[in-house]
Amino acid sequence: MKLGRARQASRDLREIGEYLAERHKTFGHDSTKARQRAVARLLRFLAALSALGKAPFQGVQRLELGVGVKMVTRENGAIHFVVDEPAEVVCILGVFWGAQEHGSGIQGRVRQK
Repeated sequence: MKLGRARQASRDLREIGEYLAERHKTFGHDSTKARQRAVARLLRFLAALSALGKAPFQGVQRLELGVGVKMVTRENGAIHFVVDEPAEVVCILGVFWGAQEHGSGIQGRVRQK
């Protein structure tokens, strides 16, 4: 299946990259090394996210968010998505990192649709 992303999910990924770079700076890396490490980590996460297109029928149903909304955790991130079988598309609704509170964030996005 093809993979699609809601606009907010793309923003989520940018924010995660920025967060990771800042965290690496706090560990003592200079800006260049921090960015390199953040990009490497984000690429691993993006590979896991992309794999949803190959195996879309996984994850935990999140019925409180709406019919068809699922969530998986990969590489320290929570990915919320829906599968549109007729269109053969997996749409990523939101991506949250680590211990970031994602329940209320994704609820607001799903309710806006």
